[in-house]
Amino acid sequence: MERKLFAFDIDGTLLNSEKKALDSTREALAKLREQGHLVTLATGRSRYMAQEVIWDLDFTNYVLCNGAAAFVDHEQYYQNLLHAEALERLAQDSDQRGLGFACVGLDDIKKSNQHRAEKMEIA
Repeated sequence: MERKLFAFDIDGTLLNSEKKALDSTREALAKLREQGHLVTLATGRSRYMAQEVIWDLDFTNYVLCNGAAAFVDHEQYYQNLLHAEALERLAQDSDQRGLGFACVGLDDIKKSNQHRAEKMEIA
């Protein structure tokens, strides 16, 4: 049998509307792994926002932050960082306009003083 790569998103794919993985999802992932396929997570979420799913569904390979970071066997294999100077200009411009600014990293969120954290919701 030919080995294939299967990549799954989180919301609406691995998790239902109640943000829970169904037993049928767990069984399907286990079957793919047993057949020797490479099963990976691919999400726009950061690591800290996806961590529960990574561990709960036994993912060792995952692509995070809309493709800006990739991990193989939980080790970072790829990264595409934003330029610090561009982020600083964007943060300053946002502050001058009275807008909140937040930047999501792998394990945290950096936000400007203008940003109201109580309006943020972690998925």
